[in-house]
Amino acid sequence: MLLGADVIGNLIKGEEVKHLRGGLVAVNTHFGWTVMGKLKVEKEKHSNVLLSLYVSDNCIKDLWNLDVLGIKESCEKKSRNELEEAVKDHFARNVSRDEEGRYVVSLP
Repeated sequence: MLLGADVIGNLIKGEEVKHLRGGLVAVNTHFGWTVMGKLKVEKEKHSNVLLSLYVSDNCIKDLWNLDVLGIKESCEKKSRNELEEAVKDHFARNVSRDEEGRYVVSLP
């Protein structure tokens, strides 16, 4: 709370005043003991920042490895015909019909 001299004079009980270190004064008021005065503040402020970062070469190499991201070079991609053949082959190996004509699919 910040009070002006016109108000604080009415709040002081008139009892003893205690002088504290650093130029502060303790005065007994209707609010209880109150500390008043000017503090010496150093104008220099220091701040230190420390940043530490360790990066493994293997991690960096993985970032540049397109296979990790699932990206393949265009020459590595299968053609549409090759993909269709692979799907047909998978279907032939895993799907059959029973004697009643129902499809039977193997579990993954």
